[in-house]
Amino acid sequence: MYHCTDCKSFFNTPLKCNRGDCAFGKDCGSSLLCPFCKSAYIKVYEPQYCRCCGRRLKKGERLYCSRACMKNGERLYNEQRQNKIRIKNSPIYVLVRKLKEYNEQHKTNLSYGQFVAGGYV
Repeated sequence: MYHCTDCKSFFNTPLKCNRGDCAFGKDCGSSLLCPFCKSAYIKVYEPQYCRCCGRRLKKGERLYCSRACMKNGERLYNEQRQNKIRIKNSPIYVLVRKLKEYNEQHKTNLSYGQFVAGGYV
């Protein structure tokens, strides 16, 4: 999203400057223009959102919109981290990592079933 500092409007797609469209003259070529007032004084505007609930943050707020969202966000992050650790240590993932290591070491292309049935474990 873009913001024009002259007319204070917000827009999604700026205009590309053609000859004579802006105040910079013929050699402008690569400037972007406001579609409303044709000003070249535009800035990229990226609003910040709360990491927990998704509300737009007010000035001065950085990651979360309230203490409740901060606590909830930290709780969810810790739960997600524990879940990833649990998945990473599950027996099937451990076996798949062993299979990949075996295939790389012996330059083979065994499938999971061949690896388990063949007793390579």
